[in-house]
Amino acid sequence: MRNKPSAVILYLVIFFTACRHEIAELNPAFQTATVDTANGTKPIDTTNNPINITCNPDTVYFASQFFPLIQSSCAMSGCHDAVTKADGIVLTDYANIMKIVRAGDPVNSKLYKSLIDSDPEDRMPMAPVPPFNQTQIALVYKWIQQGAKNNACTNTTSSACVTTNMSFVNNVLPIFTINCNGCHNATAPAGGINLTTFAGTKAASARLVGSISHTTGYVPMPSSTTKLSACDINKIASWVSQGTLNN
Repeated sequence: MRNKPSAVILYLVIFFTACRHEIAELNPAFQTATVDTANGTKPIDTTNNPINITCNPDTVYFASQFFPLIQSSCAMSGCHDAVTKADGIVLTDYANIMKIVRAGDPVNSKLYKSLIDSDPEDRMPMAPVPPFNQTQIALVYKWIQQGAKNNACTNTTSSACVTTNMSFVNNVLPIFTINCNGCHNATAPAGGINLTTFAGTKAASARLVGSISHTTGYVPMPSSTTKLSACDINKIASWVSQGTLNN
């Protein structure tokens, strides 16, 4: 997917100034959206996409795993947000994402193919945002393969959100990989914050909890329109309070 020069310039200016996402928060309206088909539009089938279900570790969920990744790396200003619409593509909600996805068929989905394209000018995300790593690509592949459902889940047991003995590698870094690395990466760290490494994360730890909690006086992160889940915030806060260990 190619950006016109003017779009690229706009993207770079805005990216290095601040990483802002003009994206509506996830809401039940997604469940009644329509998707374009060869015969017009039709309601999205949500029969098998319940919102309040217990999380299955073998399932990739749109709301908590797939969408935050796309939101962080692709749907920002200057790229595929609702204003810029680079190449006419908007990736700010499920209905628009499905216009370049073939449910159950990752290799023939434009979205997936753009992630693995060998041409830097066609690969998504575009520089300076780094390409998806193999874990992220595998997550996108699996979500599409599982039917590209507009699904979400909640952990209903009291022990679901464990915050004791938090590990940077196993508990904290994966949260940033999905939700934050589109902006706070090693190539072009927005605000000088790189959340892809322990050193970069530790350097930002003094203001990290305030930002992810959207506390007054802190720059909200991921952005003013989105927020990490309460469980993810508690995990990061616990890791910080436990000494920001490189574990």
